[in-house]
Amino acid sequence: MSADPGQEIAFPKPGELWSLWGLMKKLSAYDIAGASARLEMATDCYTVSREAADPPDVNVHRSLGPKRLTQVKEALGAAGEVCRQLGMSDLADMFEIAKEDPPRQMETLHFAINQFEAALLKRWVFIPTPDADTFYSQKALFGQQVNDAFPSSAFEVADVGNCIALMQPTAAVFHMMRAMEPPMVALGREFGVIRPLDNWNSFLNDIEKAFRDRDPSATKPADWATEQDYYTDMTTYLFSVKNAWRNYTAHLKTRYTDEEAREILGNVKSFMKRAAKRLRE
Repeated sequence: MSADPGQEIAFPKPGELWSLWGLMKKLSAYDIAGASARLEMATDCYTVSREAADPPDVNVHRSLGPKRLTQVKEALGAAGEVCRQLGMSDLADMFEIAKEDPPRQMETLHFAINQFEAALLKRWVFIPTPDADTFYSQKALFGQQVNDAFPSSAFEVADVGNCIALMQPTAAVFHMMRAMEPPMVALGREFGVIRPLDNWNSFLNDIEKAFRDRDPSATKPADWATEQDYYTDMTTYLFSVKNAWRNYTAHLKTRYTDEEAREILGNVKSFMKRAAKRLRE
């Protein structure tokens, strides 16, 4: 799919996720490849003309002949059009001038081709994981119920997905640990532990103590046995997370592989979904 002549292509913005096919269509890959091939052909025209000249003539332009001269002009024009579409106006202007007055020497043509290739080499493309579309820029990676229950966690959860897609597993685990703090604060509030969460260990100890010291004579809800199991599991799980992942991630003690981060993600996702059933930020 070619772009309309003269129409500038909006280069993909940093942070956008594109499929290979979508990127090729967006950047008119056919036109770029075609322009590159034509420039190579123009070089061949100069080489043949230089070798055919008798006597050899460094100013090859004089011995190109009408047909080859037309091919060179078309190649320079095509390269200029591609540069214009990609927003590289200075380079496009250079090719337009060269088209009207083709280079006299092969070295000048080589310089133009090198400039064309150098400009394209400055446009970088990062290849994410094959399943990046299921993780990258997902606003509800753990489900909308989790987002609704813990709005502050939503940003962290989104960053978890981005880090997985961009192959930054340790960073993904770091954001998972941050995402779990709003549910922990909500759990503490259930037992009167209302203070900043500046230390996981002391905060969880306070929750456990408050739970253990709860007035036995206080009226309990009808489903207290279920609630008791729920809160016990939540607290025990968070202690496990603190010892297994949180401390190691926060204090530069380990790094995680992609496989490990994905396993932890599944684990944390299950916790967050269960937390969202009863707790609210």
